[in-house]
Amino acid sequence: MQKVKPMEEYEYDDSYSTCVETYSTLRIFSDTISPDEITKLLQIQPTDRFQKGDSHSQGKLKRKTNGWFYSTEKLSPSKDTRRHMDLILNALDGREEAVKKHSHPTEETRKLESLR
Repeated sequence: MQKVKPMEEYEYDDSYSTCVETYSTLRIFSDTISPDEITKLLQIQPTDRFQKGDSHSQGKLKRKTNGWFYSTEKLSPSKDTRRHMDLILNALDGREEAVKKHSHPTEETRKLESLR
């Protein structure tokens, strides 16, 4: 099997000719932690958010959970997904403990962890 180079060894291709548009979004959903609490915890301003009970779909439906989003869509015109992922990872740099403290592993996550 061929060894894969770490991403940091590649140069970004911001004009990526086969791509029309790209961006990445960190999405956090919680029944118990409000978007304001997530903002305070991460010390990052979301690009979008909603609260449990908010109306959507032209007022016909209510949100069933809280949502907090950090999107790179308007942060970089790059067409290289790696740059967009790095923008999110850089924003989270130094906040790993806060994320771990409030993360609740799913059954799928537990299965993946047991394979390591």
